[in-house]
Amino acid sequence: MNQVWNASAPIWEPDHYAMPPQTFDLTLANIRGLDAQVSVFDPLTNTSVGVTLLTGNATSITVRVEATDSPRLLRVQESQQGPLVLSAVLCEPVSGGTIYQLSFSSTVPVTAEVTWGSLPNRTSLGNITFDQAVS
Repeated sequence: MNQVWNASAPIWEPDHYAMPPQTFDLTLANIRGLDAQVSVFDPLTNTSVGVTLLTGNATSITVRVEATDSPRLLRVQESQQGPLVLSAVLCEPVSGGTIYQLSFSSTVPVTAEVTWGSLPNRTSLGNITFDQAVS
């Protein structure tokens, strides 16, 4: 069963069933939103479509986009690279143990917080904060 959105279009035309665009505000975290450049590309029409940058800070960005029933691609170009997690390794416990070992490095000397748990925030089962250098 299909929803008819444009009854004036012939039933064999995709426009007859195309959902009208709807506007959404999206907030993305773990991204450097300060002075970021944003754009949206519609691969179905091969065109760029409007996007509004609402807010951006050191760790997130909020944009207003128009969504349809076909995919659109949001591109965010950060003004500069933020911290990166490199060489992350999670080692299995030794001979039936229950302690896992996590190691990683970063591109900048920062404090890191690791959290775990169920979605959406993955914090319900615990967290630990590491200083700039932990061995």
